[in-house]
Amino acid sequence: TIQNNTQIEPYQQGFIGNRINAISALPSGKLVLSTTNNGIWSSINDGISWTKSPAPISNIYQNIGLNEMVTKGDTLWAIGSNDSVFIQIGNSIQWIKMTDADAWFSGESFFRIFDHNLYIVEDNRIRRTKDNGASWETLVTPQMNFSSFRDIAKFGNYLFFTTNDGEVYRSDNDGASWQLNYTFWSPGAHRYNKLGVSGGKLLLWSEYESFYTTDNGLTWLPLGMNGLPVDSWGDVTFEPGDILYHQNLIICTIPFNGVWITFDQGNSWESLNNGLLNLRGRRLAVSGPNIFLGAVTSGVWRLGAEFEVFSGNVFNDLNQNGLQDNGEPPLKNIIVSAEPLGSYSSTNDAGSYSLVAASGLDSLRVSLPNAYSSALPPFRLTTTAGTGYDFGIHFTEGVTDLKLDLTNWTPFRPGFDNDISVTVSNVGNESVNNGWVDLLIPGSISIQSTDPVGGVVVTNDTLRWFFGALAPFDQAHLHISILVDANATLGDFITFSGELSVANDQNLSNNFDAIREIVVGSYDPNDKAAASYITPEDLAAGKPIEYTIRFENTGTFFAEKVVIRDFLEANLNPASFQLISSSHPCTWHMRSDGAITFTLDNLFLLPGETGFIKFFVTADPGLELNQTIYNTAEIVFDFNSPIITNTVKTVVQYELSAADPSDFFHLLVSPNPAREFLDITIPPNALENCHLLQVIDASGKILQQNTQISGQIRLQVSDLPAGMYQIVLLGARQENIGAGRFVVVR
Repeated sequence: TIQNNTQIEPYQQGFIGNRINAISALPSGKLVLSTTNNGIWSSINDGISWTKSPAPISNIYQNIGLNEMVTKGDTLWAIGSNDSVFIQIGNSIQWIKMTDADAWFSGESFFRIFDHNLYIVEDNRIRRTKDNGASWETLVTPQMNFSSFRDIAKFGNYLFFTTNDGEVYRSDNDGASWQLNYTFWSPGAHRYNKLGVSGGKLLLWSEYESFYTTDNGLTWLPLGMNGLPVDSWGDVTFEPGDILYHQNLIICTIPFNGVWITFDQGNSWESLNNGLLNLRGRRLAVSGPNIFLGAVTSGVWRLGAEFEVFSGNVFNDLNQNGLQDNGEPPLKNIIVSAEPLGSYSSTNDAGSYSLVAASGLDSLRVSLPNAYSSALPPFRLTTTAGTGYDFGIHFTEGVTDLKLDLTNWTPFRPGFDNDISVTVSNVGNESVNNGWVDLLIPGSISIQSTDPVGGVVVTNDTLRWFFGALAPFDQAHLHISILVDANATLGDFITFSGELSVANDQNLSNNFDAIREIVVGSYDPNDKAAASYITPEDLAAGKPIEYTIRFENTGTFFAEKVVIRDFLEANLNPASFQLISSSHPCTWHMRSDGAITFTLDNLFLLPGETGFIKFFVTADPGLELNQTIYNTAEIVFDFNSPIITNTVKTVVQYELSAADPSDFFHLLVSPNPAREFLDITIPPNALENCHLLQVIDASGKILQQNTQISGQIRLQVSDLPAGMYQIVLLGARQENIGAGRFVVVR
C-alpha cells in the first residue's frame, strides 16, 4: 500500500449491482456518474451522498446511458449509449445534445482535451472542435489509408494518433498532414493501443508491450511494466479499464486486479487496493485531493484526503543558487523521502519524482549521492500538494575518492570454479585518468581467466589490474574466473585482499577490501549475507550495513530475467540506500513504502550460472544494545514463484575484542619514539586473521595502509610530522583485532 493510513472507502448508495460506466468531476467539486441500470447520479459533497438526476433523451430513446464523460472548464461533455454527444453546463442538471458520434460499437468513442481543444476519437474518424462544439473538423478518416483509430495525444508541438494495426502517426502541422512515425506488434481485431502524457514522456500503452518517447517520437523505448499482474504464461497483459493522469502519477484500473499506481511513468507499478473489497474497478476520476473509483457491482469508492501528491525535479546545481538554470542537468536515481510519514520515491532519467505526503505535516528531504555534496534547499515543507518541490545538489569541486569492492559470486568449494568481481567506483566529484588495483591471490586459488584481459598483469601471487578513466559516479569492473584447489580443506579460510591506488585520493579508508570465507562442501545457491553485528558507535555514526544477495539458476532452462525484491525491515532506512555492485547490469526501483526491486534483464542466465547484487543501507541509530536487525529478500527467475532467501540477522553489540581483551592483540613497535623508520611485530595468532594495517594520526585521518602483512613489518615514518600516531590491525570484516601507539620526534 502507498501508506499505512491510506485506505479506499466505499460510497455505495444506489449503485449496488450496477456497473459504473463513467465518472467525472467539475471544478466546483460536483461529481457525476452513469450506471448501467440505475441512471445518472451526482454528488456535491465528495461522494458522501448522491442524488439521482435526469438522463439525456432523444426523439427515439429515453433515459440514455452515458459511456464516456470529460470535464472542460465548467462544462461536462458526455457520449451517450446511442452514440450522441451531450453537454451539461455548471450546476445545471439538463443535458443538451451537441452532435452524433459514430462508434464501432456502443461505448467505443471517447474524448481527449489538448490546448483547450476537444477531440472525439471514433473507430472510423477523429474530430476536433476549437469553439466548444459550434463547429467540428475531421482530422483523419479511414479514407486516408489508415486503419481504425485507437487514440490521439499532443506532445510538444506534435499531434500523434494510434491505429488498431499498431501504427503511430505524427503531424507537425496541427493535423493537416500525417506521417508514419512508429510501428509495433498489435495482433487481433481490437487492440488497446492508447496514448498518454506524463512526466515529460509520451506513453504508448498496448497489451503486450508499452513504450515511451521523450524526443517527439524520434526514438521509442520500452517501458518496464514491472510489478503488474501476469497471466498464466507469466506475461503482463495491460488492458486497463481506465487510466488517470494525476500530476506525475499514473493510476489505472485492471479488471479483477483492482487499482494500480506508478510513480515513474510505467516502469514499475504497485497496487493501491488497501480497503478495496471488490477488485473489479472500472472508471477513475480526481476531485481535489480525492481519487474516485467506479467499480462493477459494488458502487463508488474513494481514496481520501490522505492521498496528496508532491512532485518536483532534482538537478545538478552548478552555480549553487538553488534554481535549475539553463545547462544544469537532471540527476537520476536520487532518493526523495517524506518525513515523518515514511513515503519514498527516486528520480527518473529526467530528474523528476513524485511521492505521497501529508500537506502541512511532512517535510521532503533529498538523499545526497555522495559525501561531497550538499542540497539546496536541504528540505522543503509540504505546504500544498502539487509540483515545484525541486532540489538542487551542489558537488564540491576537486575531490578525488575511489572505492574498492570485492565480491565472490558463490562460496568456495574444493575443485569448483568460482567468480570474483572487482569493482572500482568513483564516489568523488573529479574524473580520474587511471589507477590500479593489486590483488593478493591465495595459494589455494588458480586464476583461469579475466575480463577484460588487457590491463591485467599477474606476478607470482599478485594480480595488478590497470583501469582507465573514470568520471564521477562511474564504475570500472574486472571479472576474474578462478578454480579452487581440489585439496582445499573444508573449514579453512580463503582470503582475497585488494588495495586500490590512484593519485590524490582524499579518502584512503575505502581503498582496501577483502573476502574471507570458509571452504564449504555444499551451500544454499540463493542466499543473503550481511555483517553479524554492528557496534553502537558505528550505528550512531551512520555506518551502513552491506547486504549481498546471491542467486543461481537451478533450473534446466535459461532465465531471461532475474528480479530481486528486498522489503527492508522497519529498522532500516530506505533513504540511505546505495547500490554498490552487481554481477550483471542492474536497475533498481524504490517503492513508495521503501521496498526495493532490482531487475537484471536480458540476462539469459544458463542452468548452473550465478550472480549477485550488493548494496548498503543504514539502520535506525536509536536501536538499543542487543537489538537485532532482520532482513530477507525474494528472488524471481522470469515468472516463476519467488525463492525466499535466508533471514540475515545483524545484532547491535560491541566487538568481541572490546568485550574480551584477551582476544585483542597488542602490537610491539620500536624504536619508540621514532624518526626515520618503525619496526612492528605482529603476534603469530594475529597473522591468521589480519588483512590490513593502518597508520592513523591524532585527528583520525588514515595516513598509510599496508596489505602485505608479515610477522615483522618496517614502516617509513620520515615524512610524518612530529606527533602521536596509532597503528590499527583490521580483520576481514574491518574489525579491530590489534593496535599500538608510537611517537614521531623531529
